[in-house]
Amino acid sequence: MLDVEAAFDELLARWVLDDLSPEAVPALAVDALTAGCSAPEVAVLAGLSRPTRREVEDELTPLLQRRRVARPDKLAALKTVVDACARKMVERTLNPSAGAHRLWLWANEVYNRRELFDQLAIFVGLASEWDDHENYRAEYEVQMVEEATKLLAAGGLRLSQTMNRDDAVTRLLEVLPEFRPYYEDSDAVPVHPGVTSCSSTSSRATWRASTWPTASTTQSLRLATGT
Repeated sequence: MLDVEAAFDELLARWVLDDLSPEAVPALAVDALTAGCSAPEVAVLAGLSRPTRREVEDELTPLLQRRRVARPDKLAALKTVVDACARKMVERTLNPSAGAHRLWLWANEVYNRRELFDQLAIFVGLASEWDDHENYRAEYEVQMVEEATKLLAAGGLRLSQTMNRDDAVTRLLEVLPEFRPYYEDSDAVPVHPGVTSCSSTSSRATWRASTWPTASTTQSLRLATGT
């Protein structure tokens, strides 16, 4: 059974992270109406044709006020989408490989926030190995689900890091010892196939992706500074 509140929170988080295109909103609004939503703003969104981001925002702001829901900042939104992805992997409503590759892309977005990246690094390793070793994909998918289960058991993505980084790296290397060179040379960390370029300064890293499993828009997140 669909958890309407959780689904709304995930869509809102994706919107905040620019992972949901305005053009996709009307169909989602129609789905919400079909599921029993009666908010007038949703009805307006359902009737839009190829809306702009501004047109969606014009209805989203009063919708949030009606629901008494605060708009999350980008880091809070990141936790929502990461935790939702892990939960779907565990529930098998999302293919484990697709989920791990999705987490890989989010890991790239926070590479300069090592306390966040390290929590997702295991999925980077498993997805990379899944790509490279077709004969062992079933085994890697089992490990992906196991790691998603552990992430959720620990409370999901921790924005206030309580996990010692050495422990995180040790865990990664226990599962994937062949990943050691990437931690000995940080410049060699595998880049998600969808990431085509990156530019970094001392205060932020900005990644742009040409493809993404669930969105048609180009990613350009600035999570390092929360802007």
